[in-house]
Amino acid sequence: PDFTRRVNGRDLAAYLDWLAPEAPDLRLAVEVRAADLMTASFARFLAERNFALVLVDRIGTADLYDTWVECVDSGLGPDFALIRWIGDDRNGPQGDRELQVLRDADLARWADRIAVLTGRGRTVYGYMHNPYEGHSPASVRRLRELLTGRVSLPDWPPDGAEGQLSLF
Repeated sequence: PDFTRRVNGRDLAAYLDWLAPEAPDLRLAVEVRAADLMTASFARFLAERNFALVLVDRIGTADLYDTWVECVDSGLGPDFALIRWIGDDRNGPQGDRELQVLRDADLARWADRIAVLTGRGRTVYGYMHNPYEGHSPASVRRLRELLTGRVSLPDWPPDGAEGQLSLF
């Protein structure tokens, strides 16, 4: 909670400068919560080292999507993007069983954004939190419907997926 660019920025930069050549085959994304790191210059810093900036849809968090697309358009960054849909994690929907707050315009905007990123050769990964609309599986299904026919999507559920999938 007290991590900031002002206090920790040099250590973070040194670590990422060290990590980039040490792990060239790993697909790494960096998510920041400190407002002073949610900047175009930090996004470019990550892209220059082939790290992805986690794009976040969260109340009170800077929207760096356009900045990230500028990095992509200038030939920087990895071949993937990671999006976290958080919503209002402090005062948003409570529970996890049903949709409570429909964010139709936001989901439509993200569908457009995903289409842009995939059109620029990026594989897009995402993580939907329950506070986004109240029930993350339903939110993912709603987003999938908006993406159908616009981007290539894997079959879902995967063949043979009955019930809870096992890790082992």
